[in-house]
Amino acid sequence: MRAFAAPLLLAALLMGSSLAAAKAPSNKPITLSLIALNDFHGNILPPSGTFGQLFNVLPFNNNLVTMTLTGEQIRRLLEQQWEKPQPMGGRILSVSQGFSYAWDAQAPEGTAAGTGARIVPGSLQLQGVPLDMQKNYRVTVNNFMASGGDNFAILRDGRDVQTGEIDLVVAKIYLRARGVVKAPTEGRVTRQH
Repeated sequence: MRAFAAPLLLAALLMGSSLAAAKAPSNKPITLSLIALNDFHGNILPPSGTFGQLFNVLPFNNNLVTMTLTGEQIRRLLEQQWEKPQPMGGRILSVSQGFSYAWDAQAPEGTAAGTGARIVPGSLQLQGVPLDMQKNYRVTVNNFMASGGDNFAILRDGRDVQTGEIDLVVAKIYLRARGVVKAPTEGRVTRQH
């Protein structure tokens, strides 16, 4: 887990900026934002990161895309982190503040698509409340993921899709408005076993 600490913190910061941006122009509340750890590169060096470093971290000019998914679709999305054809070790998603879940490292990885069982039942929570599998939630990802990229095919089933600003622009505005930004707390994604 130590090897992922810096990327997870950076991803959590980027999720905060995309969640804030997605809430602004929409009349529907946004509840969750996700990013794959391989969707950004490099690192921002504290305490005086530059916008040039930010560009190096987000070089793809991906637009933010907000969609409606059910709680069950969110659970399936999280299972897709470890299902075939993902690489061994999975393709880990970072999640925005207020959302948390646990996964079981003893459950098999590399299972056929649609058959994964690594997400701990009942562990998906939004603001400390268990996700309702039948309820609709607004979720923000980048346009690459929204199209099923990185083998997150369930995102192609999203409804009420809205395309927003480029992730780099959003992160730049977010950081400029806040000045110094504290590293987000960890513990959003918990590994069991």
